[in-house]
Amino acid sequence: PASSPTLGGTDGWTGPSVVTDIEMDLFGPYELNQIDQDHYRSQTAAYIDTFYQDGSRDGDIRAYVSDVTSSVDILGQTTPVSPNLSTEDCELMNPLTLALTVTVTYQSTDPANISA
Repeated sequence: PASSPTLGGTDGWTGPSVVTDIEMDLFGPYELNQIDQDHYRSQTAAYIDTFYQDGSRDGDIRAYVSDVTSSVDILGQTTPVSPNLSTEDCELMNPLTLALTVTVTYQSTDPANISA
C-alpha cells in the first residue's frame, strides 16, 4: 500500500509518498548488525534517489519528478519459513527477509502523470 502525494503549491507536487509492508529477501547474511543496517539503508536510499533523478526517459515517471529524496527504515529481520531456493548455489546461502518502509519526497510539475 502507498499513500498519495499531496499538492505542494503552485510549482508542483511534493511528496512524501510512503510505501509500507515491503519485504525483501537477501541471501548470504544470517542477520544484519547495526553497521550493516546503516549501510543497507543508505545505499538503498541512494539507489532510489539516483533512479528517479534520471529524467532521461520520455513518458517514464522519471521525466516528471525532480528533487527526489528517500529514506529506508528496516522494521525487522526474519528467516523465511520456507525460502524459495531454486538453485544449488542458493541452497548453500542463508536467507534473510527484511521488512521495510520507504519514504520518497519529490517535486513534480505534472501531477497527472504521477501515481503513488
